[in-house]
Amino acid sequence: MKSTRLAGVMVSLLAVTLFAPGAAAASTSSAGPVYWYQVIARHSGKCLDVANASLKHAANVIQGVCGGPAAYNQQWRIRYVEGGDGAARVIARHSGMCLDVAYARLEHGANVVQGVCGGAGSGANQLWRFKRVAVTWE
Repeated sequence: MKSTRLAGVMVSLLAVTLFAPGAAAASTSSAGPVYWYQVIARHSGKCLDVANASLKHAANVIQGVCGGPAAYNQQWRIRYVEGGDGAARVIARHSGMCLDVAYARLEHGANVVQGVCGGAGSGANQLWRFKRVAVTWE
């Protein structure tokens, strides 16, 4: 049941609004500003959210009522990886962990969690591409 609910959120990621609440003062990997975004599901208007602002590896990612500027568990950095295919890691502001398909599962409904970026066994299951969709917001 939980994975089905999350699958709906992940499908909604294909049609998201990215909202930049502000830029962080410093980057951990490169010069220049770091921008943080809220990822908002089109169908519900709710934000991609690390459940209960958990700092643990494998904490569930859900859709939740969008909070204010202090809701760091709903703010994400998009960090493109080298290689030119448009893949990016999506990093949670509050924990520094990456959006991760649990156990690198392939089937529909696989759970999505936050995980240690580049941790053991991680790879393509932490890389995401953003696809522009031809929809209009109502």
